[in-house]
Amino acid sequence: MISSHHHHHHPLCLLPMLFILIISQQTSTAQTHTNISLGSSLSTPTTKTTPSWTSPSGDFAFGFLPFPNNTTLFLLAIYINSIPEKTIVWSANGDNPVLAGSNVTLTGNGQLVLSDPNGRQLWTSKTSGGGVTHAAMLDNGNFVLATVNSSNNAWESFSLPTDTILPSQELGLGSALLAHITEMNYSSGRFTLQVQTDGNLVLNYIDQITKNNYGSYWASNTVGSGVKLVFDVSGSVYFALKNNTVFNVTGSGASAKDYHQRMTLDPDGVFRQYIYPKTNMSTRNNTWSLMGYVASDICTASIANFGSGVCGFNSYCKPDTSQNTCECPKGYSFFDEDLKYKGCKPDLTAQSCDIDDSGMYQLEEMLDVNWPNGDYEHYNPISEDQCRSLCLEDCFCAVAIFGQSGCWKKKLPLSNGRVLIGQGKALIKIARMPRRDMNILEVNLQSFSYKELEETTDKFREELGRGAFGIVYKGVLNSSPAIHVAVKKLDKMAEGAERERRLDALVNSDEEVMSDTRRLERFLKVALWCIQEDPSLRPPMKKVSQMLEGAVEVAVPPDPSSFISSIN
Repeated sequence: MISSHHHHHHPLCLLPMLFILIISQQTSTAQTHTNISLGSSLSTPTTKTTPSWTSPSGDFAFGFLPFPNNTTLFLLAIYINSIPEKTIVWSANGDNPVLAGSNVTLTGNGQLVLSDPNGRQLWTSKTSGGGVTHAAMLDNGNFVLATVNSSNNAWESFSLPTDTILPSQELGLGSALLAHITEMNYSSGRFTLQVQTDGNLVLNYIDQITKNNYGSYWASNTVGSGVKLVFDVSGSVYFALKNNTVFNVTGSGASAKDYHQRMTLDPDGVFRQYIYPKTNMSTRNNTWSLMGYVASDICTASIANFGSGVCGFNSYCKPDTSQNTCECPKGYSFFDEDLKYKGCKPDLTAQSCDIDDSGMYQLEEMLDVNWPNGDYEHYNPISEDQCRSLCLEDCFCAVAIFGQSGCWKKKLPLSNGRVLIGQGKALIKIARMPRRDMNILEVNLQSFSYKELEETTDKFREELGRGAFGIVYKGVLNSSPAIHVAVKKLDKMAEGAERERRLDALVNSDEEVMSDTRRLERFLKVALWCIQEDPSLRPPMKKVSQMLEGAVEVAVPPDPSSFISSIN
């Protein structure tokens, strides 16, 4: 039922082709339709009406549908009209949705034109002067601009597909499908299926913006022999070859007479075949059923030399038959939860290369996850503990992969992320402790006069506690928003001890502080830098934080005798 092959090796499925071609030719003719005359137009739906041009059977319709995630925007589309889902199979303006009041017109000179409420043309069939006599929505899902010569349409949707093909549709050399960016967003995506002019059928990664081709992750390997991709009404999808054989893509075994069918290049890059029972079958629990697919192994099929791979940078691809997903590793979060393909950002601040702050980080384990590209160092043989130490001490190392006595160090951004069972473990660098959110003044720290401290503490009114040689008072800085502070008023003994640099005299009754005198010394030196009379000597907030954390050395500050004098 399913033919899913790796890019580099697969057998060609060669079948006799004659009977398939006969069926295809018989069913592609004699499509009944209702003429849409020149000058006809459709507008966007209202609460009361949904204008559309329908096929004779009512199965397909051409008209506007609201975007799934934004009902104020509309898509000009062909959709399956006879099912509740109104599944879209072709669209004109996925990258440029329109507002209510827009319309599409079949002009008098035979051109199909999409206009916004101000009359600005957003899309056109480019068939002016092409001899168009009328338009028609056919029962096979093809919308055509017909000419006097009934066998030669001026334009048809089957020749310009978006992400889907339907039974009786064929894609010749040079044709392509382009996936949507997400299920709910019809903008151009990151994967294409191309019927290359060299005869090869290929699935490619592309850049969403530039459309730059990053390489293939699946191919038919039929260079020189491929002719066209065919979706037969019997449910078979195959690539017709020059020697009257075919390369099977998928086959549902279901008739187009009894089932709605479509083959869609989904947003995750997998080419899938779906069927849906028609209304004259069962009406209970009808839904689209997956019947076959190509490139289900997209997560691991190949490695893109440029770009991020299947998922965004710093994320990894998690395989699933129905829908592959992109996930963030531990310590990372999505740039945009709705657009996960954009990748993940690290939650931690980058490790400094100027100082040794390795103690601020730890390594989190993730089994069976890897980013095959981006190794900048490899050690073998080596123990896991050694691998961990080498990554923690290296400011460039964001992830280390350890397995089979080997250690691979990787730096950001990570690309081609994937789940690889039995391929060792990823050691991901994260912050040792999440920093608490603090309301920090975004200015250099400043000193206060005795009078200002009196105002801040309401004349030292509310006592919070007593410590060595001083009382701590509650205060509120006059800022927006107000910031609560604790102010310690030093007594004479504290002043004398400070002048003599005798820390033990300041804290000899404080057991907690005496247990970490080096830290206390650092804190006091930082405080003395912050109260320097010369503002140019006071460190900025970022450096204060680094000094308090021990991330940078704290030099011995000048004697702040003028500040001590001002208190007295």
